[in-house]
Amino acid sequence: MSLELVSKSYGPYFADLSYPEQLAVSRYIDEMQKRYPEMAEKATTGPGNDGVVYVYSQLPDNDDLDIEVHEAMAAISTDILLSTGVFIVLMSDTE
Repeated sequence: MSLELVSKSYGPYFADLSYPEQLAVSRYIDEMQKRYPEMAEKATTGPGNDGVVYVYSQLPDNDDLDIEVHEAMAAISTDILLSTGVFIVLMSDTE
C-alpha cells in the first residue's frame, strides 16, 4: 500500500504523523473498513496529545452500536499498541 495514496483519504494531518504512525493508522482504518465501512470511508486522522494518534469518524447515533464500535476499535487499537507502540484513539467527528 502506498502511503502517498492513502494520505489524501485520511485527511490533511496524516502527513504530520511519523512513518510508523502512518503505517499503524493505515492498519487501524483497514480493520475499521472490514467492520464498519461507512465509518471508514470518511475517517480522518492526525496527531493528538502526548504521542496519541486520533482517528476521527462520525459515530453511530444508536447507543448500542456506538458501544460496539468503541469496544471493537479499542481491541484493534490495543493490538496495534502492543505490536507497534503507537496508541490510536477513536474520536467523534462532529460534522
